[in-house]
Amino acid sequence: MEMMNRVLRIRWTWGGAKIVKFDASLPVKEVLIANGFEELPGSNFIIACKGKLLNPYLTFDAQDVKNGSTIIVNLKYQQTREKSRKFLESLQPKSHSNFYPFHHQPQNSPKLFSKSYFQQQNDFNNDFLNSSQPFKPEKNDDSKQIEISRLNDIAFSAWETVPEYPIILKEMLMSQEDESIAFHQRRKMHGENITYIETSEKICEDPLPNPFTKKSTNSIPGLFKSIYEVPAPANRKDPFPTNPASQKQIFEDMKKSE
Repeated sequence: MEMMNRVLRIRWTWGGAKIVKFDASLPVKEVLIANGFEELPGSNFIIACKGKLLNPYLTFDAQDVKNGSTIIVNLKYQQTREKSRKFLESLQPKSHSNFYPFHHQPQNSPKLFSKSYFQQQNDFNNDFLNSSQPFKPEKNDDSKQIEISRLNDIAFSAWETVPEYPIILKEMLMSQEDESIAFHQRRKMHGENITYIETSEKICEDPLPNPFTKKSTNSIPGLFKSIYEVPAPANRKDPFPTNPASQKQIFEDMKKSE
């Protein structure tokens, strides 16, 4: 096993940094847990480094993390999607069997024989035409789009309350840009023309992840209350207590690196 001769600086998005020595052949998550970075119940790690998001289950070498790099760690709320599932199920097309009582009445129903022959034939033809045509919801797609847009707006508002939101957003955008460049480079290597993939007309039913949950709906501040119960900055304790000199040196190094 490779000796722990590499150095890495790990930061929480809400403050607190630690310089650790690590073995690059170990998974990222294992190194974080070994150095005091833990996931809270119902949350997952979100790790950013050099403009890309790291997979916590892969090694540092596999993700090309260099010696002396700085990684940013945040906790993301793990959605159960139970409320979204129930909402989307409520928008499913309803059965139309109640709209056509003639077709579903028993044979000995007196109402069946009370109609004239032509009226029965007309009802039967209308029933057949309506049942043979595919159901096209008129307002379901619009309702889904409105709800998904609303959830995305809430998610953006919640992420903007995170102190290091610009850094996380920058890392995500740089990661997407690198993936796009790599995709086009692969297309060039295979001698194919670069074509942009057209967006699908299907509505995306996967809103942005929201790292916060609703604790109270009585007021707007309670809407984005953190599920992690992070104390106020004045009462927050340093998760990695060090002497003042070394702590000052850490923040000086962080400023230089940024």
